[in-house]
Amino acid sequence: MKKVDPFAFAAAAAGAGMFFITFFAQHPNRGFDRLRTVDKLGFWLPNWRFFAPEPAQNDLHLLHRTLSLDGEESDWEETHQTTRRRPTHFIWFPDRRTDKGLFDAVADLMAVAPRGEDHLLASPAYRTISAFVRRRIRKATHHPIAGYQFMLATSTGYDETNEPEELLVSPYIPLEA
Repeated sequence: MKKVDPFAFAAAAAGAGMFFITFFAQHPNRGFDRLRTVDKLGFWLPNWRFFAPEPAQNDLHLLHRTLSLDGEESDWEETHQTTRRRPTHFIWFPDRRTDKGLFDAVADLMAVAPRGEDHLLASPAYRTISAFVRRRIRKATHHPIAGYQFMLATSTGYDETNEPEELLVSPYIPLEA
């Protein structure tokens, strides 16, 4: 019978124990966080939820419509669609910056919204989204328009049983020549 090295056995047992404790410490239920109380420095039990402690639950939609010079409104159309993920995005995905920037601007805007329309219209997030929409409209529209309006909405993505929810509709914004 082969003799087991006690040091190798202890190291394997410790490694297996660390694996299972780390695995359970990542569970979304915060009750499992009590495992971290023994790791005061956060060195032994990594928290891989750091980058998305509360992940997005809905898809964001940015829509716009234009106002013609004679006062006719166009239909709502999608200004920007979140890029569908492809395997190549694991290596190269520059469009992710636009998606993330828009997501962050909307989050900032929705944080300001309860303070009233004056704060909303003066916020950097509102100006950023408005400029983003204006640039997209100028690229896509080849006829003169008086202004535009944008809408922010959320949907549950692939789950089509729920209707999209309107978050915010901007007032009409004049389009400078």
